[in-house]
Amino acid sequence: MVYNKVDSDLEVFPTTLEESYHDDVNEDINTILEVKDLELDIDDRHTLKLAMANYQIKLCTMKSLPYSSVIYSQNEHIKLLKLSSEMNCSSIKNIIQQHCQENDCESVGIELIQKITSSFEQNVYIQTLQELNSAYKFQKFVEANFCFTKPEDIIVNKACVGKFVSIVETFKFIISEATFTKKVEKSNDGNIRYLRDADIFKSNTYFQENPEAYILILHSDVVSVVNPLGGAKNSYQMLRLSFSLGEIESWRRSKLKNMFTICNVNYSLCKGFEDVIHGRVEKDLIELENGILIDGKLVKAGLLFFVSDSLEAHYLAGLSRQFSWYYICRFCFKLYASLNIDEPIVWRSMKKFEAAMKVIEKEINEKNELNIQLIDQSSELVDEDEACDNEETYCNDLLNDEDTNENEVESPILIEYEDDDDNSDVEEGDHCDMKMGWVRCPPYMQLKSYHPLVALPPCILHDLLEGVLSYDSLMAVKYLVIYNFISIENLNLELKSFPYSQNETQSRPVLLPKTLQSLKKLKKMPGKGYSIATLVRVLPRIIEKHVICKDPTNYRENPAIKFISVMTELLEICLSDCFDSELLDNLKITTDDYFLLRNSLPVDIKTNLKPKHHYVSHLYDLIPFYGPPLLYSTARWESKHTEATMMQNASKNFRNVPLTVTRADQYRLASLLYEGLNPEDALEICSKEVQIKGSFVDQYKLEKTKIYDEIIYKATKYHRDGVLVLGISSRDKIEVGQIEHFLVDDSSKIRVLVKFATAVRENVFKYFYVNQDVINHKCIFIDDILSFKCLKAHGSYTNYVFSLYNAPVAK
Repeated sequence: MVYNKVDSDLEVFPTTLEESYHDDVNEDINTILEVKDLELDIDDRHTLKLAMANYQIKLCTMKSLPYSSVIYSQNEHIKLLKLSSEMNCSSIKNIIQQHCQENDCESVGIELIQKITSSFEQNVYIQTLQELNSAYKFQKFVEANFCFTKPEDIIVNKACVGKFVSIVETFKFIISEATFTKKVEKSNDGNIRYLRDADIFKSNTYFQENPEAYILILHSDVVSVVNPLGGAKNSYQMLRLSFSLGEIESWRRSKLKNMFTICNVNYSLCKGFEDVIHGRVEKDLIELENGILIDGKLVKAGLLFFVSDSLEAHYLAGLSRQFSWYYICRFCFKLYASLNIDEPIVWRSMKKFEAAMKVIEKEINEKNELNIQLIDQSSELVDEDEACDNEETYCNDLLNDEDTNENEVESPILIEYEDDDDNSDVEEGDHCDMKMGWVRCPPYMQLKSYHPLVALPPCILHDLLEGVLSYDSLMAVKYLVIYNFISIENLNLELKSFPYSQNETQSRPVLLPKTLQSLKKLKKMPGKGYSIATLVRVLPRIIEKHVICKDPTNYRENPAIKFISVMTELLEICLSDCFDSELLDNLKITTDDYFLLRNSLPVDIKTNLKPKHHYVSHLYDLIPFYGPPLLYSTARWESKHTEATMMQNASKNFRNVPLTVTRADQYRLASLLYEGLNPEDALEICSKEVQIKGSFVDQYKLEKTKIYDEIIYKATKYHRDGVLVLGISSRDKIEVGQIEHFLVDDSSKIRVLVKFATAVRENVFKYFYVNQDVINHKCIFIDDILSFKCLKAHGSYTNYVFSLYNAPVAK
């Protein structure tokens, strides 16, 4: 809008000329109507520029548009704005000229037209766009005016291998952000649901001494970025570290925007020098443990645990990353050779850890002494004239060569036993056995809140979904196909046509090879972790009619059917978001049954146990210590890899991937801090308001209640016909409600109108079914439901079946 000053009163143009028109038209114009441009306040212009820059950030980072495309679109937009302004200006000129001619005041109109034309030419919006029309201008403005932490170089061997973002600075920005609220989640019913319910927090001396300290959770993984340019495609390995806060609510913590980047590093350049990267991270963590001043208050934070897959976890624990021999577990002293042997668990202890570290430190000292002797001996052979010039260069080269050779082989154990036929047959008193699988001093040993022996939890995504289930679900499918319970063609047809719920549409199972020969060659089920979980969940319902038809009398005792059923139960329990003593006991029984039934499968179907089978056998002991597996699963963290890959592909810059990705991450964080990190409510509406009149719903409606069929609440999608668990009688008998509508009141209290029924578990295939003639409706608050995800029910209105996503626990 163009603002005008008329008789010292601010009005929005156009004003009505009659208000300022005097009968004496010959009176001096300046005393009748004074028209001046109102200059936009500097603060207002800066606010507009901030909003403009934030819009560009969102296009680049959230929509993955190249900045060149944003600039091109912006320049075209400026042309359209100028054309629109000219049209508006021309239209207003015509109106004024016509008005002045009718009222015989052309001189007033001429000056008005000049002022209006000048105002349109000085369009603030266009000027602001032009001030951000290059990558350099944009970058400088964002770094100077947003909460932006400039990435630092990570130097290894005098070369920059990646970019690091200060954890301290990011932490300050988050804590100081206006919408951030510290949420301390803790169960009051004695169940294990949140981080503070787990023994790892309760037994941590740092958090006992500093109860107000924030909980830090770190994640580390390697991501592959593919070159998007031309035919010379190659993979770029990048080490990414991120962190989150335990004081962010669990459902908010699952969102990518609450996972904050620490560093992105070229993995091929830093391999063997990971301690340099982790040492830089450790420096910031020590500073946070000691406390930093934020708004005059001392704020502390400690690292509770490190989330990662087994490969990265073994590096962080100082263990060998070889999983095909010798010690394979970071929790106990299990040997690869004894995977198939049921033996008592010998847990790793602090005493044995310290003994192993002394051996490793002794080896390092001996190696350093040997290096010094070699340098001294070599320096004697150099001419005295050349010694002064070349001594420093020679020593550095020798040490660098030594570092390189050391890092080419991960463990000295491998050197000593690489030619042995049986690597696991090591004598008890051997020097190798004294280290008990530890091969290096682990990083982060200077921290008070963290210890690598206890702060590396298992990962349900890699260990169970992509590990155990990927191998064993294929075994079950092979059995069904080979023994003619179902053909590959029929199984693929069922997988295609199965009515998946909305929660499963993004994780449908991958179809199997079309021939039996190809199926037999598979070593594991194709697909990602959650697509395999969907397969395990729906497989009993798919094969039921085929199995009963082929073996109507003995199918209940079929080992493969029982194995699939127990596999489904194991998945259901492990995906639970809450554990009580009863559910833990059920997990123990189900795990034991699982391995017994697995051993009973025919030899031609059964495969050898993998190390991940062993990790799953520990879940009963580890869940009370670490909490529900979903709290420390890498699944949501790895979603950040997709975001990084998309931003990198959009930039089309493959020369400095760490810089591109890190800067994009920081731009996105700057945008989120500008808008508010968590401004949105827990409720998101996904459907149009439903108008229902003259029905049974009226008795539950309040004066301003709105009705919907689909909502997102606390990052979970709920939809009509989904099944919610309302109460528990036993593991095999539960009270459920099939969703009819969602009632949202003015008070933002969300109620769910459900068809209330009792569901019973089927004995063989383990799904639940409802069979009743009477339909009872019930209205409950959404926070009172026991299952955080619902699955679609199939069948008639009063007779339907469904599977649970997770095992519920009574509140």
